[in-house]
Amino acid sequence: DVWVALRATLHRYSIIQRPFQDMANGIAARRSSGLVFESSDELMLHTYRFGGTVGLIALPVLADNSVLDGDVAMGALALGMALKLTDLLNCIGHHYRTLGNRTVPREVMQRYGIDESELERNLKGEAKNLPGDPRWQELMQELLSPVRPLLQHASWAGEQLSGKSCVAVRVAVRMCMRVVVHIEKRSYDTINRRAKMFTVSTITDVAGAIRSSGYASAKMMSL
Repeated sequence: DVWVALRATLHRYSIIQRPFQDMANGIAARRSSGLVFESSDELMLHTYRFGGTVGLIALPVLADNSVLDGDVAMGALALGMALKLTDLLNCIGHHYRTLGNRTVPREVMQRYGIDESELERNLKGEAKNLPGDPRWQELMQELLSPVRPLLQHASWAGEQLSGKSCVAVRVAVRMCMRVVVHIEKRSYDTINRRAKMFTVSTITDVAGAIRSSGYASAKMMSL
């Protein structure tokens, strides 16, 4: 039973209760008909509630008490948020068609002159003008812009961990960055295409994480 396992974990590790509460608040606030965001702030709040909290919840399991400080906690938060935000932006079309999600905040669309009906026609396959459109590319660049700084902090914080925990953070950073690069290389077309985070390339991510250092991960993020 998942709740038995959770109680056992809570008993074994000194997990802070706040992330669980924040995640529960996010679940309670979710619409039954799919996600809709009015602003970038709403998007980032969702990213925290369903990504950042996961990083914070996992942290006491991964980190020794000797290194469990504010900076490392912020690194766990940053990694969770980077992974969630990347997933949302990588799968804009897929999540619309399978979950009914409208990931792009309305306020951001308005600033770039993209009408909601225009995006919906593209998401439904009734039009194909947005991929390759400078408006869409600039919009996506803005929405993706937090990912690299988040991963950079996560990479630094991960180097404070020991052994397998450190390698696990390196792998996650590399996987996330690989997806971001794929999005950029295909001109930000996440309406019709998406990159898979878990592929045969994951083997390369693991191998690179074992051989590399935090500096190497940070250098990769400058690409």
